[in-house]
Amino acid sequence: MRTSSNPVQFHENIQRHRQALQTTLPTVAHGVATALSYRLVAVICDLHDTALIRNWAAGDITVQNPEAERRLRTAYEILLLLRPHDGDEIIRAWFLGMGPTLNDVSPASVIREGRFTDAIGAAHAFIAEG
Repeated sequence: MRTSSNPVQFHENIQRHRQALQTTLPTVAHGVATALSYRLVAVICDLHDTALIRNWAAGDITVQNPEAERRLRTAYEILLLLRPHDGDEIIRAWFLGMGPTLNDVSPASVIREGRFTDAIGAAHAFIAEG
């Protein structure tokens, strides 16, 4: 299912998704935590503290919870989408803020709830609205 009728944008979406899947877990965890903060990543992944995120980023342990990894990789994919348009401070604020396209629920909460398509769609809308 295409999210865009623009073939260039469709190709970029596929490439970004592939990158989010193929990047090593330590790189993903470190990249997302550096941009958003370890605490926000713990919230997104539905974890009680930051210790696991820090261990993932250090490469000390692997993710034992597939849903937590899916949340983390979705956040990374969105980070890859937003980075060419905004800096980490704006991106962090976007993840935390009330999302008008998400019925005023924060994108971080939407990802934690497993609504990955909604979160990615909201990121595209954020870019489109500039």
